[in-house]
Amino acid sequence: MGQKFQGLFLAITLLLGAAAFPLSSTSGFGFNQAYAVEVGTEVETEVEVKVGSDDNSTKAEAKSETKTKGEVKSESEMKSESEMKSESEMKSESEIEIEVHVSGNKATIELEMNGEEKVYLLDTSSEAEIIAKIKSETSLTESEIKSIWEFYQESESKESSEKAKMELEAKIQAKIAGISNLSLKAKERAKILVTSMEEKPKESHQRFNDILLKAKANGYLSTKTTSDASVKAYSLDLDGMAQSQSKTTSSLTGSVYLETMEKGTSVSKYRISGGQISIDGENYDILFGKARATTNNNAKVGSNMILIAEVMKPNGQVTTMKMLMQSESSLDSKTDISSWSVMNPQSKIAGSWKMDAQATMSMTSA
Repeated sequence: MGQKFQGLFLAITLLLGAAAFPLSSTSGFGFNQAYAVEVGTEVETEVEVKVGSDDNSTKAEAKSETKTKGEVKSESEMKSESEMKSESEMKSESEIEIEVHVSGNKATIELEMNGEEKVYLLDTSSEAEIIAKIKSETSLTESEIKSIWEFYQESESKESSEKAKMELEAKIQAKIAGISNLSLKAKERAKILVTSMEEKPKESHQRFNDILLKAKANGYLSTKTTSDASVKAYSLDLDGMAQSQSKTTSSLTGSVYLETMEKGTSVSKYRISGGQISIDGENYDILFGKARATTNNNAKVGSNMILIAEVMKPNGQVTTMKMLMQSESSLDSKTDISSWSVMNPQSKIAGSWKMDAQATMSMTSA
């Protein structure tokens, strides 16, 4: 009995030793605890070990399935950045310009998007209602709207504004009283109006100041009478109709004064020195601008001209005038007088009126 017991005890001992060996061995044939528990950048990841599977394949499986917080965060950030980049690229493909002018309890929204200009008149001065209207037309968020819009609010009283206009007009009339030449009068008037804008706080007229700096840098703002014989002065006299956003038509008359910067047989460039356009009894003063005329070299018949200028509206706000014209005459015509047709609806003033008129361009004294 004793021998049997000793034999049984020896067998159990050998059996337990053999079973324990692979679990505690540190050789390549056993499981190291380091592979049973892996520690990542910020998180401890437990790996389920399958007993009886090949040791090397289990280690590889554990490693491939383990992801740290740092890795998960990195993938999330990459996805977010990719989505943000895609959205940014989509928005950059469609440039949007927004101008908002608030006066009293009324607001004017000038919106240019995808090459199309629209004007909205609101009977409110509420910023929330103005933003809601812009959001409905553009699908932009409030923060996106505020990051790109140009917001102007008339803070002075109506009486104070009218008084300032009267004083400025008196100053202009006193300055040009002794000038008989119409183009020089227009030039002096434009000079005084530009100066009056420069004296105002730049933050309230940032768009105008940016355009003014570019005009000066490129020679499109001329405040002095030149004695250069190669520089010719022209008067572009307009007569026709203007159509408002509400389809109302009104009479249009006026004159735009230009000076040559470059004169050629196929391309001519001009700077706009001043002028005034009257629509429905209200005057739009032309401050400065540029024009470019081209003639087809092959046909030698017919010319096109595009004219862009900054204009001051009757309420003192400054905006843009764009005019596209066509003529049957070529630039190398022997005569100093040419007839032009102002194209509708491409030609616009202040974003509020579409111009449809005839124009006569004639040379004046330099």
